[in-house]
Amino acid sequence: MTHRRKLLLVLTIGLVIILALVAAAGWWWYARFQSLPFKIVQRGSSTYSNNLGVSSGNLVVDAPKPGLLFGTVRKPGSREQFTYLILFRYGRPKSDDANRGMQFHCTSDGKKAETNDTIELAGKRIEAAYRIQLNETGMAVANESLTIGGKSADMTSGQVFLIDMTAETPVYQQKKVELPAIPSKLESTQDVEQLAESIRKSLESQDPEIKAFMR
Repeated sequence: MTHRRKLLLVLTIGLVIILALVAAAGWWWYARFQSLPFKIVQRGSSTYSNNLGVSSGNLVVDAPKPGLLFGTVRKPGSREQFTYLILFRYGRPKSDDANRGMQFHCTSDGKKAETNDTIELAGKRIEAAYRIQLNETGMAVANESLTIGGKSADMTSGQVFLIDMTAETPVYQQKKVELPAIPSKLESTQDVEQLAESIRKSLESQDPEIKAFMR
């Protein structure tokens, strides 16, 4: 082998080694980025008037676990309860727009109340709206309604909804399961996060499909 060919062989081997190292470094940085923690915990806004109160936009996203979004209502003579709970899978949100596209709104005048919640993560939207109206005495519920993803939902068929936002066409799946009691004190993000953990454990123990969804 001539000196020139030896030199070309050495250069080729060196180039292959360099490319391999660059590829390995690139994969390491990609894997490290993917494993970086991503977390949002938000206590929803709330309003109470006389015997009626609602809260909206309680959100817990703790990657890589599915996120939770839920609202609550306090009816006359009752403790606080869930209006809806959405359990959702999501794509990797970008760090620079993780908190964008969130709108939570609630109102109550003592006789009627409503909430409107919208979040957007990784280019996909989740929407939930709840309405309640009391009777003339203000001591009992006259009617209430729930809209999920722009479609009316039968609350007697369950208040838990699963949605895979990574799917090409995300579809809400309604589930009828028991939800844990809401603590009397739900005021801070820590309270919301602790409740979210209780919700996860409760749902996993009741429904194998929900348990699989959480994996």
